[in-house]
Amino acid sequence: MRRLDLDAGRVPVAVSLAWSGEPRHRSLRALARGLAAGLRVAPAGGPPLVLALDADLGRSLGWILAEELGVRADLVCLDGLELAELDYVDVGSPLQPANVVPVVVKSLAFSPVLAPGRPGARPAGGGAAGRRAQPAGRTRTGGRA
Repeated sequence: MRRLDLDAGRVPVAVSLAWSGEPRHRSLRALARGLAAGLRVAPAGGPPLVLALDADLGRSLGWILAEELGVRADLVCLDGLELAELDYVDVGSPLQPANVVPVVVKSLAFSPVLAPGRPGARPAGGGAAGRRAQPAGRTRTGGRA
């Protein structure tokens, strides 16, 4: 938050978390404890914190935060999302009966566009280098809310 000069709890923020390995309760609880410690500094009444996970862990992590650790901050835990720094995430309202939310991910950082025919030229509007490009404005259904 400091590195991006964001005012915790006053601006909407999504934290993207990559998970590798088995989703063991002990590991998820350790992650949840770290997140809970960070949430204590956010003032009440601000926008919810969005936790975007690449693995299918949203419901489990959300449950540990709320039920086991007693976190009362507004949280939205989504899974199945791979985000990069400076991606913009627009989270819609839950859709019933599936209890899923629509998610739109847009990249706000683009590679420089070079003149056609020059070495390294790319089409205008290309995504960030080194990651899978998603069409701008593509709607994906994230994890359960």
